[in-house]
Amino acid sequence: MGIHVPKKFREEFPDKFNTLVENKNRLTSNFDIHETLEDIFDITLETKHEYRKKHGISLFEKIPKNRTCANAMIPENFCCCMEKIEDERIKEVEPFIEPKLKDYLNSVLTNSCISTYSYTLDPSRIAYSISKPVRYGVKYPSDWKEITNAAKKRIVRDTVEIELNVGLSFSTKINSTAIIQGNLLVRMQYNFISKIVQLNASPFLNISNCSNIFVIEEICGCFV
Repeated sequence: MGIHVPKKFREEFPDKFNTLVENKNRLTSNFDIHETLEDIFDITLETKHEYRKKHGISLFEKIPKNRTCANAMIPENFCCCMEKIEDERIKEVEPFIEPKLKDYLNSVLTNSCISTYSYTLDPSRIAYSISKPVRYGVKYPSDWKEITNAAKKRIVRDTVEIELNVGLSFSTKINSTAIIQGNLLVRMQYNFISKIVQLNASPFLNISNCSNIFVIEEICGCFV
């Protein structure tokens, strides 16, 4: 889902717009969209939005980073949040990780404000996948209880997300002699059937003294 915010709104309500941007990639539900629309109607009618006990949170309010499906009132059988898994097949993705990361960093950092860079991969990996009830297509939570344990064990999750940490060292064209250290949190999606690995989201960037930039595509914003 995408939301286009008119220039007039951005200029008249900068705080609301900034909060909306901050909520990007946070866990949201249809209840939140309902509250957001209520907020917009109240702005249009110049009335104050009632902050009462409700299921959703307007996207113009801050949504917690650690929000869970239970917090968002999303039933377990519809919860697409990833859960940690153990799967021996994960080893087969390893040869694809470094080349994919190398190509990605090259495409982002070449012809940018970055002069030189190098990276190191942390050897540890964490694998995530959707829950088995979601993978099985359970319509109602009660249906999951009726499925036998043997049937549950046979459920195969063919798509996983591999999380890894990457150390990043680089210099900028502004000051090519100063080496800056940072970290990237990278998630790559891998399908065991197609054997395709891809980055489906921008790696999270962590550089000291640059708390307003969160993704590597915007790294040059740290040095302007």
